[in-house]
Amino acid sequence: IDDVKVLHEENRKLEDMLNKEHERHIGQLRTLEEEMDSQVARVEAKAREDARQKFEGEKRTIVKKMESEIMELQTHLRLFKKVNNVLSEGRDKNKYKEKDFEESEEELRQLKLMLADKEANLAILGAEMGQLRAEYEDKCSQLNSQSVALSHYQNQTDQIHHKLRMLQRANNKLQDTNDSLLMIMDTGGRSPLCYSTASSVESDEHLRKPKWAIMDHRTPSPHSMVGENNYYICVPEYTSEYDAADSGRSTLREQLDYELDNRCYIETSRNSDGEYQNISLEEQSCSNGVVIRQLDSSLSHISVFSDLEPTG
Repeated sequence: IDDVKVLHEENRKLEDMLNKEHERHIGQLRTLEEEMDSQVARVEAKAREDARQKFEGEKRTIVKKMESEIMELQTHLRLFKKVNNVLSEGRDKNKYKEKDFEESEEELRQLKLMLADKEANLAILGAEMGQLRAEYEDKCSQLNSQSVALSHYQNQTDQIHHKLRMLQRANNKLQDTNDSLLMIMDTGGRSPLCYSTASSVESDEHLRKPKWAIMDHRTPSPHSMVGENNYYICVPEYTSEYDAADSGRSTLREQLDYELDNRCYIETSRNSDGEYQNISLEEQSCSNGVVIRQLDSSLSHISVFSDLEPTG
């Protein structure tokens, strides 16, 4: 009974440690999620604002250039019209102004060349505006891809939260079952009895099981009989690193423990005392290997949550 109390205290401590670790991981995940959301929001807002400001600034610059060039062209065109009108009016009146007319024609040609140059500049500016538009669309596509990545991360965090909730519910159910079994062992431990650990190697395997202990009232053999109190209640002990890691709270061992318990009960009901003491160690090692592989698998699943540390 003292060993059962010690085991119960150890189970309670391990459960407290698991709950604290679970709460710490949940807090870290929430903090990481909030930081990611805030960082992504800031990056998106900053990228949009920078792209918008850059686009607006370049647009205003191009518009100003176009307006100034248009005003200059209009001024030249008005001057050209004025000169052309003056020359047209004075051509009939004064033939001596032919030289001025030729100069005006030369100026007109220069203005046309300037107009063609300005049109080429306008085409170049239009190409630059197209390039800026392409860059803006590229930025928008990058922001969309970042949004998709963020949604994928949120889905993964939701799945992790769901798995944590399922593990917590399973641990709570297993703890209730363990408490009920311990209470049954404390209150009704005189009638269900089992054989001594010195009579069989297989009893060590069942003593390590935190889910339940196999009870078997057997007639004592001459090798194991010492006195009237040769029978005792099987108390679970933790002698394995994997059993200590499991603590009887994992759902991975329930089916295997149930099969091993049934097998042990059938063997004890069929075999004599001498046959029971000669159970093969090889079968025990095989069953232990199965339990260890199951525990390794559970530990590998649990280690996923410990890797989710904030990177700062």
